[in-house]
Amino acid sequence: MIGNVFRAIIRKVYRHLLPQEAKNSLHVWTMFDIPDRPPDVINTFADSRVLVLAPHMDDEVVGCGGTLRLHALAGAKITVLFLTDGRSSDPGLVEQCQSEAELRTAEADLSALRKQESRDAAQILGYDDLLFLDRPDGALTVDQALIHQLAEVIEQRQPQIIYFPCALELHPDHWAASKLLALLVEARLSPALTAACCRAYEAWTPLPANRLVDISDVFDTKLEALRMFTSQLKHVDYLRTTTGLNAYRAMTRDGQGYWEAYYEVTAAQHAELVRRIAQAR
Repeated sequence: MIGNVFRAIIRKVYRHLLPQEAKNSLHVWTMFDIPDRPPDVINTFADSRVLVLAPHMDDEVVGCGGTLRLHALAGAKITVLFLTDGRSSDPGLVEQCQSEAELRTAEADLSALRKQESRDAAQILGYDDLLFLDRPDGALTVDQALIHQLAEVIEQRQPQIIYFPCALELHPDHWAASKLLALLVEARLSPALTAACCRAYEAWTPLPANRLVDISDVFDTKLEALRMFTSQLKHVDYLRTTTGLNAYRAMTRDGQGYWEAYYEVTAAQHAELVRRIAQAR
């Protein structure tokens, strides 16, 4: 009881007194009610149905590509749902085009390329069920139509495990994707969601992991899949940054190999976490 009162006081002080620039680094502490401890290791990948929410083409590989490969090798049926169209993923595209019509054509071509890159990566990792919702890249918003689309996919595919961006991700599209799953919980439109194991992955922002997956044996395959995203590797060295992140995650495992980290929760727990983060923002 005293602990709950103390945490409530701390959150109130945090929200009203701390400067905005301090909140990014401190708000995580206010979100969790138990002390941290070493993550548990996931050793089984035999679940037959897996769903991945990817805000952009390449998030599925950066965030959980090694784990998806292990699921595929175990015979799982993997579906990846891409939320945005990828047309805004070249920061220099506007300057390169001489007219609005030329820009629209270039954006459509880039969107098609991004989708093919994910198809090529999926072939390497061992799955082929890719769905594209084509929401605006860089401007993902959650509305009732999107919530219903996600509900329809979940009810059709009946996933046992759902991978999705962590609610602490800095990219606004990643936050929107995490919020989407939480709002679907609140909407009560998907009975299958309540039974699914939900695992948040990291891409732009390290998360407070409670699960780890050893991807050492398939790490080269993950990098091979990541190399398919030539349109993005021109702008950011994702091979280097992803290698660093997966190597760092070996810290609690004697520093050996490559690991992917997750924050595993129930759907209801995820919805509560998103609500608390939204209040603190």
